[in-house]
Amino acid sequence: MKKLKLLTGLFFSAILTVNATVAYGAVTADANYNTLKTDCNDISLSEDFCDNSLIVALRNETSMELDTYSVSDFSEVNAKSVKDLTSDTVDTIQNEYVSVYNDFINVVSQDDTVFLSDVLGQQALESIDENIKDEYSDFHQTLCITLNKHDKQNVLDAIETLQKRNDVLYAEPNYCITLDSTDVTNDEYVSEQWALDKINLPDAWKITTGSKSVKVGIMDTGIKADHPDLTDNVDRELSKSFIDGISDEVALTDSNGHGTHVAGIIGAVGNNGTGVAGTCWNIDLVSLKVLNDNGNKDKLSDIIDAINYAEAKNIKILSLSASFEGHISKSFEETISNYSGLLVCSAGNRNLNIETANKYSKIYPSIYTSDNIISVAASNVDDKIWKTDDYEGSNYGLVSVDLAAPGASIYSTYAAENKAYTNMSGTSMATPYVTGVAALIQSKYQNISTKATKKAILDGVDKSSYWSKYVKTGGRLNAYNALKSAGDCKFTIQYDKNGGSGSNMPNTTVTYGVSTKISLNTYQSPSDEKLFAGWYANRKSDNKWLYQNESGKLGWYKEGSQPSGYTKSIYRDGVTVAHTSSVKNDTIVMYAYWIKKGDVLKGDVNLDGAITVDDAVLVQKYINNMCTFSDIQKYAADVNSDGVINVYDSTEIQKIIAKLN
Repeated sequence: MKKLKLLTGLFFSAILTVNATVAYGAVTADANYNTLKTDCNDISLSEDFCDNSLIVALRNETSMELDTYSVSDFSEVNAKSVKDLTSDTVDTIQNEYVSVYNDFINVVSQDDTVFLSDVLGQQALESIDENIKDEYSDFHQTLCITLNKHDKQNVLDAIETLQKRNDVLYAEPNYCITLDSTDVTNDEYVSEQWALDKINLPDAWKITTGSKSVKVGIMDTGIKADHPDLTDNVDRELSKSFIDGISDEVALTDSNGHGTHVAGIIGAVGNNGTGVAGTCWNIDLVSLKVLNDNGNKDKLSDIIDAINYAEAKNIKILSLSASFEGHISKSFEETISNYSGLLVCSAGNRNLNIETANKYSKIYPSIYTSDNIISVAASNVDDKIWKTDDYEGSNYGLVSVDLAAPGASIYSTYAAENKAYTNMSGTSMATPYVTGVAALIQSKYQNISTKATKKAILDGVDKSSYWSKYVKTGGRLNAYNALKSAGDCKFTIQYDKNGGSGSNMPNTTVTYGVSTKISLNTYQSPSDEKLFAGWYANRKSDNKWLYQNESGKLGWYKEGSQPSGYTKSIYRDGVTVAHTSSVKNDTIVMYAYWIKKGDVLKGDVNLDGAITVDDAVLVQKYINNMCTFSDIQKYAADVNSDGVINVYDSTEIQKIIAKLN
């Protein structure tokens, strides 16, 4: 679930990111909820799902009541326990938003409410109102229900029973997750890590070796935090166990060894004279324990819980070297889609094409179409797909598997008391190499988006005719190329006075995925009756303008060809933008937008078309030198038109909101 706040940032999928307030459009899932119901007749008892638990998603209107649930709420299926997988998001909704003033209610951030309360002496009240519900219109509470009886048919019967309830959006099996790696070999020491040169890490390290500001969540069997090659890079505060009955402290141990091996590939300390070098030497590794000591028959619900936790804790990269086979899981797919970060996952070790396999052999999450997933196949030292026999080897697929990375006989950290390092093979080992490269990119370009990170990795692969038969990009990971790809894609911002006067503002070069600020306007108005209101964006390569509809959806269209309900999007003075387009060396022309003073709504300081408590907050911040205003904002903030912006204007705005003026 996305950490939905009253938005101060809007992602422009075409080319720019702009700070603005946007309302979420209504989600369509609830309107068509009958289509989401699980057809239990189509689920085979031979499929690998838990024999005593299931996942239930509640409808939005029920979810927004933010209730807690117990076994008594599901007595019809003889429930043993109920776990809320979205509890972190529920806490966010309850704590992030408050309403102020007894006589009228509006939604502001908690910090702003405290600020208003201090300055204006108003009573602050917590409330969940319709405005908050609108912001969370795509939120569904997701529950894991454990049953008293161990019987797979009973699980299917429970699903069918619960789907008849009006508050249930859908119910589905809790599929079993298994590790995507082979057994450990007998090799205890190796002279070198063959994969480092293969993916050109030495050249990548000349650009960056990482940053502690980047957090990577490892959803695995745990991490041996006191391993000498990992201890300096493990985040002990954020690490957490998601397995029932296992304490968070156990996430910092690893009785299996798989999670520790993965952690070493991603972030073993480099250049320290000890052990091995991780892909990203400097990094913040967060152990998210979702797999038990055997690494088999683990619950999908625990992984869903971990992803929601990562979203709440702002962990923007996740590594998952595990998968499940069978029917699609709606809850898993929805959780990944709503995660704002990058999920790197293994393609699995069944030596099959996951797209042509029968429906019971579909590999998840690789088969999902979410644009924040990278699915990884495993390569060997000869740069061929890794396999041991007809039944064991890397999965592949030209639609679902994005790229290959080294996964055969990978030497890395290990958790056994008598074995600190060892070799392991599988797509489990390939996945952390891609994860580590993602961390390098976000270390070098710290404001780069998830979409841009993924694109840089995929654009940077070493292509070959061989890999074109196995993976979507037709190539194998190259760390150096990925870093260069992230930095080489640039475009230019130019400024047009559009009737104004003054010296030309200098052009701005923007690197792919990295934010920069639009230059402040220095042009003079065409007349005394007009004020600068922002910028219209025109893409020079195809002469298209950026348009936006009321729900915030964006698109580039030639003037006059835009869909009904779309108007030109306005960039406010001084906003932050970021290049997110695949178009290289393009030019965006920002045309000054001038507005008549008579068309300005007095009191609408944030220029969103409405007068709310947010506008009063902005005035107070301006008075206290906490922000700056453009000319049009100054005009809108001077509500009493006395030529001065002070507390009286803030009071007037609040009177307007309370319908006292």
